[in-house]
Amino acid sequence: KEELAASRAAPAASPLVATEGGVPKSAAKNAKTEAGKAAKKRPDPAALKLIEQGDAAMLAKDFATAKRLFEQAKEVCEKSTVEVAPKEKKPKQPPPAAAATRADAPLDEEEKKAKLMLRLPADNEQAKPLRDGVGEEQNYAKNSAARLQEHLKKTGGAYRTRFPPEPNGYLHIGHAKAMNFNFGQARIARESGLPAETVMRFDDTNPTAEKQEFIDSILANVRWLGNTPCKVTYSSDYFQQLYELAVKLIEVGGAYVCHQTAAEIKASRELLKAYGAMKKDVPAGGAPPAPPGG
Repeated sequence: KEELAASRAAPAASPLVATEGGVPKSAAKNAKTEAGKAAKKRPDPAALKLIEQGDAAMLAKDFATAKRLFEQAKEVCEKSTVEVAPKEKKPKQPPPAAAATRADAPLDEEEKKAKLMLRLPADNEQAKPLRDGVGEEQNYAKNSAARLQEHLKKTGGAYRTRFPPEPNGYLHIGHAKAMNFNFGQARIARESGLPAETVMRFDDTNPTAEKQEFIDSILANVRWLGNTPCKVTYSSDYFQQLYELAVKLIEVGGAYVCHQTAAEIKASRELLKAYGAMKKDVPAGGAPPAPPGG
């Protein structure tokens, strides 16, 4: 009973803290960390030697000695005037001649010139090429030879581009890019001796959001960037003609008038989204999947 009472009265050593000479291992490790930081800034040889000795003491589990050596090393580094040697930069090796790319080669004056990207109007039976894997039998947007000749007769075989902003705000950098391409391609064609013109077309189909202020600003921006359209047109000038064409399209079965409610339109849209998700894995020209629900 007396031995049991004595064992209960004596403080038990924590099994989680290793000590040697009254110094826990964690204290020695912290001292080593601080010495290492100091040695990075001032790598004094004497301090580095002390750190090596401290590591040896750690292996021998003499944590008290290790802690003392690491603290001495830190003190030596802090008082030292030794500078960190700069890292030697390896010279970059020039790429072998065989590996030189076309992008690395300097451009000559001819290559620096802007190129005409558009095909000749007389060769433009289809403005948008077919995707890879799509057969010619699925080419639904190709002009007939007679239709193309009719178009060339109206235009005189000239290139005709257009810049069609909606006048519901001021132009931004994206408009400048589109403007540069359309006016620029026509200009390059003219410089090459080919007839070409650019139409300024205002897509004013939403009267509630459009203002004369925006029209004036857009025209000023077009001129400021050095562009001159051959003429200025407005989509609203053709509303009656577009309406009559829409009626004709309905009459021949090419279109229909939708009488769905807002809720029905939303449901149809969700159904189409689901169908579109099914088509993602279908290869170009492949048979489409069955619609949802059969």
